[in-house]
Amino acid sequence: MKHIAKNLYQHENGTYYSLHRRGSRQFKKSLGTKDRALAKALLRQSASAATGVLCRDTNAGSGTAPLSDPTAVLRPDFLVAVEQHEQNTAFASPSTARNLQTRKRTMLRFCTAWSEFQPVSIWKRFDAEGWISAQNQLRWYLRSFSNFCVNQGWLSASQIAGKIPRKTVPPRRIQIPSPQLVSDLLLMCEAENKECGEFIRWMALSGLRLSGAAGIDWSEISFSLGEYKRRMKGGSEVVIPLLPEALGLLEKRWLASGQPKTGLVFSLGDARIKRVRRLLRKYAVGLGIGLTYPHALRHHFASVAFAAGFSAGEVALMLGHKDGGALALRVYGHVIPSQLKQKVSTLRMVA
Repeated sequence: MKHIAKNLYQHENGTYYSLHRRGSRQFKKSLGTKDRALAKALLRQSASAATGVLCRDTNAGSGTAPLSDPTAVLRPDFLVAVEQHEQNTAFASPSTARNLQTRKRTMLRFCTAWSEFQPVSIWKRFDAEGWISAQNQLRWYLRSFSNFCVNQGWLSASQIAGKIPRKTVPPRRIQIPSPQLVSDLLLMCEAENKECGEFIRWMALSGLRLSGAAGIDWSEISFSLGEYKRRMKGGSEVVIPLLPEALGLLEKRWLASGQPKTGLVFSLGDARIKRVRRLLRKYAVGLGIGLTYPHALRHHFASVAFAAGFSAGEVALMLGHKDGGALALRVYGHVIPSQLKQKVSTLRMVA
């Protein structure tokens, strides 16, 4: 397809289309007669701009570039370039698409023109605000957008010189409660709200992130094999065995839903996700345990698996990591005080 204007393309057969994105999906719509006339006018405009005067970068304030200048680059307005970058980015999951949109908004707080786009200085200004893990996500976005602009010929490598530093994120230290306290927490959540409570139990039994647990589909589950397929944060698809308790929970919901073949296991919108967070925090604080946010359940899952004798590679597989267990050992392995006391009571240093 040949690009004419924003969201407007011409196919090789001469047909005009407009492209629209909804989340991570892209839709193509054929233009009607009146819109086709507009498309042709825009095509004539772009053709005359290519043979006549180059596009004016109003944000940079540089005016029009002379045709005799061999280094002149035909580039759009900065904000248009940002939108084009988003349209041309392939997303491994809806959560990746939302993350890109969040980082885009962050960058536009500091930069809205080509003359202001300096990736390292933008990152340093954001780093000065005191965030911890978000700097690495902004670093990822700035590198992605910079590479896109270089590939399009809008910027040279020298214009974005300088390496954005990577922020070392300290691992979270979570106090892992006893199994009885976790059981009480899950029962309290289910007693107040059955749907949200079962979802919290599913997160505790699967070790999935919040977005991954909410996105589980019936087509990904194999009840006969006791496993499910998941596309993880990096885009890789893994097959993960299910705990018997998790398999029983899913099978009960499957039978109650009429044994569907496809569709989400948990229908949770933004409002219910917020309710899940509030519900978990309410009872975790009441019981005095550290599982006050959904991702803490993932840490709990890994720590209990380590304590049960699972190897680092096995825990990494269940968490969806690709590094063989290094990250799981460094970040997700926590001491369980109740089990430590039990082991110490049976330890004999001398005969």
